[in-house]
Amino acid sequence: MKYKKAKIKVPEHINEITLAQYQLFIDKVKDLDPEQDDLLIKQYMIHCFCGVDFTDALTISYIDVEQIAAHINSFNFENPPLERRFKINEVEFGFIPNMEKVSMGEYADMDKYIEEWDNAHRLMAVMFRPINNKEDEKYSIQTYEGTEEWHNVMRYTPLGVALGVRLFFYHLGKELLAAFPSYLQRETQKGIFLKQHSSEESGAGIRRSINLLKETLEGSMK
Repeated sequence: MKYKKAKIKVPEHINEITLAQYQLFIDKVKDLDPEQDDLLIKQYMIHCFCGVDFTDALTISYIDVEQIAAHINSFNFENPPLERRFKINEVEFGFIPNMEKVSMGEYADMDKYIEEWDNAHRLMAVMFRPINNKEDEKYSIQTYEGTEEWHNVMRYTPLGVALGVRLFFYHLGKELLAAFPSYLQRETQKGIFLKQHSSEESGAGIRRSINLLKETLEGSMK
């Protein structure tokens, strides 16, 4: 999709947008009001995703801005699949093959980088590493030695891949959130929390604790 005045090349797929472009967009619009600043947000979309100087984006006709924004908004931002392998230039990266074997170093860095979009490229450098060997759908990846070597390269991650990883963690968190109160209740029945106290009052206290913990976890997930 091309427009004459500013020679705009509009992406045709979500993976034609890089993680770095999305990080820039998030930074530009984070303090704007979606209703009051709707047109300005769409102009930032063109600036960030189409590689147009912002001053040029301001000169594009209203109709063209609306059309380009509608086109980009039609991409699958909300429910992208988890893509386990992708390439940046000639390097093929693979998602951690077995999450049950994640090291403490990997886990600590995932926990540190998951919250902010500013660190999304570092999260990608934890979750994806160059593939060493592969056979059909099976593969092995480089041993984790921190994010320094690859985090800048990961700024060029296709956006659909980066969003898919964050959605994966969201669903994983929901599963843990759903399972944890049941786990606590099972442990309570074993007597781990109640010990020798079996009164109705003690049971009510545990239930309140479970509900409070569930609310806290739900809040952190949001």
